[in-house]
Amino acid sequence: MKKNTAFFLILFFSFFFLNAQEPLSIHLTEKDGLPDIEFYDLLADKDGFIWLAADKGLFKYNGREYQLLDNPLKRGRSLFGLKTDLKGRVWCNNLAGQFFYVENNKLHLFKDFEDINTLVDYYFFENYLVTINNKYISFTNLNTKKNERVLKKTDGIPSEELNDNFKDFHFSSNYNLFKITDINKEKVFVSSLGSKDEYVRGRKIGFKLYDKKYILAQSEKELSLKISEINTSRNIQINVPEYLNGILIHKVTIIKNTLFLLSNKGVFSTSIKNNRLIINDCYFKDNYVTEVVLDKNENYWFSTLRNGVFIISNKEIKVYNQLFDNITTLRKKNDKTLFLASSNGTVEEYHISTKAIKKLNFISNTAVKTFYYIPKNNSLLIGTSNYAVNYNLSNNSFKSINESAAWKSVDFINNDNYLVSTPNSLSEINITTKQYKHLIYKRTYAALYAKKENSYYATMIDGFLKYNINKKKGTYLKYKNKRVYGSKLAELEDGTIWVATHNKGLFAFKNNTFVDSLVVKNGLTSNVINQIEAYKNELWISTENGLQKYDKTNKTLNTLAKIDGLNSYAIDNIAVLDSLVFITTNKGLLSFNKHKVFKKRKIPELYFTQLIVNDSVKEFPKELKLKELESNFKVEFNSNGFQSKENVGYDYLLEGFSNNWNAIENGINFITFNTLPSGKFLLKVRAKNKFQTAYSNVLLLPITVTKPFYKTFWFLLFVLSLVVFLIFIYFKNQNKRLRKEQKIALEKEKITKELVYSQLENLRSQMNPHFIFNALNSIQDFIILNEKKLARQYLVKFSKLIRIYLEHSQNDTVTLAEEIKALRLYLELEKDRFNDDFIFNIHVDKNLHLEQIFIPSLLLQPYVENALKHGLLHKIDNKKLDILFEKDNNSSTLICTILDNGIGREAAAEINKKRVGNHKSFATSANQKRINLLNLANNSNLEIVIEDLSENEIATGTKIIIKIPINQ
Repeated sequence: MKKNTAFFLILFFSFFFLNAQEPLSIHLTEKDGLPDIEFYDLLADKDGFIWLAADKGLFKYNGREYQLLDNPLKRGRSLFGLKTDLKGRVWCNNLAGQFFYVENNKLHLFKDFEDINTLVDYYFFENYLVTINNKYISFTNLNTKKNERVLKKTDGIPSEELNDNFKDFHFSSNYNLFKITDINKEKVFVSSLGSKDEYVRGRKIGFKLYDKKYILAQSEKELSLKISEINTSRNIQINVPEYLNGILIHKVTIIKNTLFLLSNKGVFSTSIKNNRLIINDCYFKDNYVTEVVLDKNENYWFSTLRNGVFIISNKEIKVYNQLFDNITTLRKKNDKTLFLASSNGTVEEYHISTKAIKKLNFISNTAVKTFYYIPKNNSLLIGTSNYAVNYNLSNNSFKSINESAAWKSVDFINNDNYLVSTPNSLSEINITTKQYKHLIYKRTYAALYAKKENSYYATMIDGFLKYNINKKKGTYLKYKNKRVYGSKLAELEDGTIWVATHNKGLFAFKNNTFVDSLVVKNGLTSNVINQIEAYKNELWISTENGLQKYDKTNKTLNTLAKIDGLNSYAIDNIAVLDSLVFITTNKGLLSFNKHKVFKKRKIPELYFTQLIVNDSVKEFPKELKLKELESNFKVEFNSNGFQSKENVGYDYLLEGFSNNWNAIENGINFITFNTLPSGKFLLKVRAKNKFQTAYSNVLLLPITVTKPFYKTFWFLLFVLSLVVFLIFIYFKNQNKRLRKEQKIALEKEKITKELVYSQLENLRSQMNPHFIFNALNSIQDFIILNEKKLARQYLVKFSKLIRIYLEHSQNDTVTLAEEIKALRLYLELEKDRFNDDFIFNIHVDKNLHLEQIFIPSLLLQPYVENALKHGLLHKIDNKKLDILFEKDNNSSTLICTILDNGIGREAAAEINKKRVGNHKSFATSANQKRINLLNLANNSNLEIVIEDLSENEIATGTKIIIKIPINQ
């Protein structure tokens, strides 16, 4: 009874730890680009493609994307039963009895078995499709699609392909196993499968070939396994753990002599020893797993019924999801025990072989930074962010060490003294007296005691230092006459000290001398180092791109990256044991066997996928022939495999154009050439995995670019001769005429310009007296009214205005500031004449640079004068005039708006008709002529727009908009 109890306890705890510790996996769902979450079957073909039979149809994965293959004749969406035939074509079927195969990347309907109308098993034997139900086995010729043989089946045991050569077919009938080696020959007895009474209790799964024996499986409420020896009637029942009772195991898949039991509670990795079923691992216990396959790169793929796909890239890497959480510090006690600290301040002792966990009677209120185990008195030095303690493991008590300090690292010197690094100093600590001896007062990141040299090494804020214990003096070590700045330290068995720099890789020193380095150029995955750990002559290195092991003896580097199964590069702690390595990442605690974990990566197999020439998809030819003017083409290629997009890089070389290989940007799998010169070229493309040196097969594409006919030698010679002859004739016959025409054109242009400038000068001389005449009329009015003071003030302003106009009349352009000054003076004169019933405002955009903008002189005053004389003069009261200057930034145009609230142009015209002499406005007509001449002479677009304003069909004024191109 005690033995049985012990056995079940061991069994229980073994399964507990199987669940707590399992291989690290990658979970693919729709957010990762997976096209579905419900999968019924998986298949990894010989070319490295992964095929997924899903609820939404059939998908093909090439390492970069998922492609849906569909057929318009398919009834229903879901597909099942993925298999390959003798030609390597992928097949599937559905619930409607339809069978499909993939050829030339298209899904073809092979045959619609309308009489089946359900999902059946099928296999391939020679050139036959073999369909199986509970009663019949039918053989359909793949060429003729005709049924050529039918066998009766009486036991309902599913048949299986026991060999991959398609040369024999195994099936059961009447609980005996038979095989057929020729479609026209009789069946051959292979083995007995027992009696009918042994199969009535459960659902039959089928039989497999395992270790040169047949295994027959059935399951409903419990799993039953039997081994039938070949060519005998001997059947052996396999003892199955009771743990599997109540679990629905629906399929058994054998990969590399491992039996994978697929169930509604995950998948069990098992083996058979001494007629017992041994469970080695249990994966994905909360999922209904439908299939498992192994791809060409040794990745295990697991499909589930409602939770996407799981991938295990490296079965050796184990994750401890349920045992530990948020580990911040890790240190080994010996090859059997670890110390771990978590973010909540607890410290635990973990026994690797027994999986026992002992929580120490110590909780830190700050983060634990470092450990050091002292075998002499079975105690543990614990350094936290604020203080340090000496924990006695024998009686679970601890004592604080005097002078609280944050320990970053601690190393053994002798039984009483230890070397510690703190944010403020490099120090010795005597754990007996609890006294510190501060050696150097500087911020220190890490320190170690070099036993062979009897020296201290430390990485400090101002460099990497060696401290001579006897001389009590530190010396900074240099590389190429420059100080080395680093963070982590490690010492190998041969006495070599390795320092991890911040971003320059790893440097090695021995006896004050630089002896070696590890950088990207000689195999390091990155020069940015997170952590290092030494074990004998092994140096374990965590970089931002992977975990590496450097073997000093063999001078070799092995790499673990995400392609090998790592889930994170943020590795904070490394503990190296004799066979196992433990690491902590931001995603948990991991362990692996260091002798088995490194996979031999397969060299990528490269192939062309698509050729696009001048935006048209083409078949790949033996030689690509292009015309020089139509040599725009794009070549696409790929290497199959999980995560190939992230982990496979491509290079190309275009012989005949360049002699150098060119690396293609990571994640890109195509090359585009916009144009090529004429000639013969050879495009070469190769690929390699990250952190590997071996390249794939080289793809070759010969390219010939032909010249257009007009670039051939004889055509160019003919054209050159013809051109020379025509040029000679042309210049001979046309020289005189061209000279004459040029002379006439120059003279005409000169006359035109002189005429334009003459007209401008004439108009300006006419306009100046006109302004004076209007102003003198105003002064005359004041004199007649005997307003001598006003007349005198008016005359002073008038004289200033005349002076300004005289100055302006001598120039073609004036600044906007000068023009505004003249307008303001003119309007002040007019305001004096109009008394108090006239108000004017001049608004200037503050963004205008008045001294830098030039406009034609005497341009605006005539329009302002007309606004007063014809618009406001006849208005009874409340006469208003607004002048606005602003800039149109879109067209670099100055816009001047003159707005009056006068009687309008129509009323003014009526008044002018009644005046004696019917006076005609000289300023308006003359200015319009001037504007036309300015536009002609300067090739500009000075524009005048006049708008009549009204309200309820009653004139309310006039708006004049003058658009002047800015001349700065």
